[in-house]
Amino acid sequence: MKLETKTIRVPIEQLVPAAWNYKSEGTPEQIEKLKKSIARDKSAGVPAVREVSGKYEVIDGNHRLTALREMGVSEVVVEDFGKLSKADAILVARRRNHAWFTDDMLKLGELLKTEVLTNYSPGELAEFMPDTEREIAELAALSSYNWKGKEGSGNGSPREGYEILRLELPESLMRLWLEWKQRVAQEAGDPDVSDVKVLEYALAEALALPLRQKVIA
Repeated sequence: MKLETKTIRVPIEQLVPAAWNYKSEGTPEQIEKLKKSIARDKSAGVPAVREVSGKYEVIDGNHRLTALREMGVSEVVVEDFGKLSKADAILVARRRNHAWFTDDMLKLGELLKTEVLTNYSPGELAEFMPDTEREIAELAALSSYNWKGKEGSGNGSPREGYEILRLELPESLMRLWLEWKQRVAQEAGDPDVSDVKVLEYALAEALALPLRQKVIA
């Protein structure tokens, strides 16, 4: 099989963002982190483009284009899809942005713990990685968790108005919990959102209760 696209180097002024881009706008903090990532790797990957009215419209890589412009980059290596229709461009963007495979959170956590965090602190990684400092630390701690589930020894009484709920979770469910927690944290804009709030949010969603604003507040 021969691929039909070609990789070319073009001046950044010839690149235009896709007005139809369906991805959410990046916050200044996210763009700043992306800039640090690009500077560290000395690479922005290879954005995908199509030819439109003598310009190259970015199909995949609009946030990277913003970051590159702010960094003062003059030329960018791109993958040219040629005179692609808008409909096909949207489909290409969707396929290239979609997460086709799930992460093995335990394996990632083990790699962070044994390979990465021996050289970097969670705070240093959070400067240029998509994860927060807390998320990185929690992922690394996953590999140390006793998945066989020994019964807790604490006998403390709950606070007034609270009940104690102890759960013994299988690995697969723990992974889903961490993914859900990250999603709630992103929507709340709070990387330190409590487990209680995350659980409340999950139950409200499952029961279709109007608690979203209350939980996120």
